[in-house]
Amino acid sequence: MNKNTIRLSFALITLLLMSCSLSSLAQVATSAPGLIPAVPTTPTPAVQTTQSATYTPVPQPSTSITSANVNNLVEVARWGQGSGHHPTYSPDGGLLAVSSSSGIYLYDTKTYQESIYIPQGSIHDMAFSPDGKTLSAVSDTYYSVTVEQWDLASGSDLHSWSVDKNPQLNQSVIDPIAALSPDGRTVAISFDENTVKLWDVVSGQALHALSMRFAVDVAFSPDGKTLASAVSSQVTLWNVSNGSQLRTLDTPQSNISLAFSPDGRTLAVGTDNSDWSFGDNNTTLWDVASGSKLQSFKSDLPFSMTNVTAFGLAFSPDGKTLASGTERGTTVKLWEATSGNELHSLKVSKLESLAFSPDGKTLVSVSSVGEDPVKLWDVATGNQLNTLKGDNVTGAVIFSPDSRTLAYASDDFTVRLRDAASGEVRILSGHPNYVSSIAFSPDGRTLASGSADDELSPGVNVLKLWDVASGSELHTLNGHTGRVTGVVFSPDGKTLASGSQDQTIKLWDVASGSELHTLSGHTSMVYGVAFSPDGKTLASGSWDQTVKLWDVTSGSELRTLSGHTSQLVNVIFSPDGKELLSWSYTEIKLWEVASGQELHTFSWAPDPYTEPGLAFSPDGKTLAIGFLDGTIKLLNPASGQELTSWSGGTQALTGLAFSPDGRILASGAGDKIKLWDASSGQELSTLDVSNVTSLAFSPDGKFILSRSFYSMVRLWGVHP
Repeated sequence: MNKNTIRLSFALITLLLMSCSLSSLAQVATSAPGLIPAVPTTPTPAVQTTQSATYTPVPQPSTSITSANVNNLVEVARWGQGSGHHPTYSPDGGLLAVSSSSGIYLYDTKTYQESIYIPQGSIHDMAFSPDGKTLSAVSDTYYSVTVEQWDLASGSDLHSWSVDKNPQLNQSVIDPIAALSPDGRTVAISFDENTVKLWDVVSGQALHALSMRFAVDVAFSPDGKTLASAVSSQVTLWNVSNGSQLRTLDTPQSNISLAFSPDGRTLAVGTDNSDWSFGDNNTTLWDVASGSKLQSFKSDLPFSMTNVTAFGLAFSPDGKTLASGTERGTTVKLWEATSGNELHSLKVSKLESLAFSPDGKTLVSVSSVGEDPVKLWDVATGNQLNTLKGDNVTGAVIFSPDSRTLAYASDDFTVRLRDAASGEVRILSGHPNYVSSIAFSPDGRTLASGSADDELSPGVNVLKLWDVASGSELHTLNGHTGRVTGVVFSPDGKTLASGSQDQTIKLWDVASGSELHTLSGHTSMVYGVAFSPDGKTLASGSWDQTVKLWDVTSGSELRTLSGHTSQLVNVIFSPDGKELLSWSYTEIKLWEVASGQELHTFSWAPDPYTEPGLAFSPDGKTLAIGFLDGTIKLLNPASGQELTSWSGGTQALTGLAFSPDGRILASGAGDKIKLWDASSGQELSTLDVSNVTSLAFSPDGKFILSRSFYSMVRLWGVHP
């Protein structure tokens, strides 16, 4: 994200992301995106739960992307709000900020239209300043914790600083615990197992270090003078000004969440089910001054949700009502704080957090999944008022061959088909668990999707075939006993291949849904499958570190390609079918298909969150490889010889894509998409994004699709 004053960098289509609605095109500007105001629109009523979503047509690019017009590329659409996290109201109640894995969305509470979008993911906490003019947030990256503050009127990034996660112990994978004081001036961060540190938000200066082990939650009192920390079966209260310990509350169960009452006199502590009995998750109220127990509420959970910890806690502004829910739970309960009487029970899915509006009349619940992750409730009646709709993109996003439809999986076990022109979404439901792979048939009329089981739904590793035009299910293909890891259609569209965690590949007849062959021979999970362009050969890559080539007609094994030293990730044939590309967690290999001879090997430094950028040119004469150090290499696939190379930046190349005519190479790294002349390596244009992980040109060459790590998907095209 740009750390300076932020100016708009492109013509922006404001997406009312969580209501699946696209609005009109904004003005073209010049620099990097940061805090992005939405295009002014006519106020509309809040989305009612009984109404279906409406869609505004996506502005269509006037021409295909070429070297001559790449500087005119603008964002024409974006969607995928990511998994939900924290809701926060501005002091006057006029704005509702909701953070997600893809950014922060600020909504006008009169219309519930998106007014500002901040592309900053992995938010742990947010706080408005008392005057509502600035917003502070603490976020998490793989190696560091970042604290930022934005001026909401000007769009400037007022303050930004980062601190490494426990650099002395090099424990970069420890997830931090973080909380901002109500005025946004102080932040508490714990990213190792021994210490919580207090920092000044503006200067980034460390104030105090509080010694504790394995903190699971921290919370500031409303006046910011006291910090509560939850550690196992003990809650400790600290003096923020000097870091001294005030008192300790000995709770009977392990603690997971904390919330102060508005007057700061009461602390709510959510506890987990320590005795493993059913429905025994409690929320307990404690007197802060004396440390005495005031009240306890027991959450009655359904059988499938037992042993789930208390998670969401929030007091109403007058302190009379307490809202509580559970992580991954399906129920939020409203309690009378003084008597402990249950007032209302609200149905949600996979709850992440709760917040009351400043007037206490509305409760916001945010869930991590589903088409309606943000719900607004009437506190007095318990009725649902509004829903901010959206979806969470959890896998690959693919274009249909005619460029008219995009398909992707969502974390509510559905597949979504989005019309690239109208923005309309159709939801394909029927998988009993998350969808792990999708593929269009060559004619674009059929979609295949594969799913996986888990401990809650064993034995449901199924594939489904769908009619794209109607969205109806054509066939359910049963037979795999492990997770379906990849699906691919043969070039003629008559055969479907599926790879699985059960170490097999299955070939299916698309018309009838019947199984043709089971290909056995791998000794570990099959992770990638690919048909040769003529459809006669199938390649499979496995975690047994081998690639196998199979005869599609007979199902017999042709040869095994050995030499990888780590688990295979995927395999790709060159467009002419003469070469095969395979890559693992440590190297990339290029093979001659006819002989099985290894042509070239490139070392690939392992990174748990990064795969190499790889792309064949449409004519098959060039192979592009992007490396962790930002280097881009172009090779002759037939010989493995390097044609040219250049630096694509200092960050790992996580996506490469050739334009359909092969003249432009797009690369994604960190927060940039760069467009290059594919023959000379000359940089043509740069687009600012956020944590890009993959790229693709639409088959007609009019769009570039970019997907970010935090579930944000964007379409780029030439200004209409």
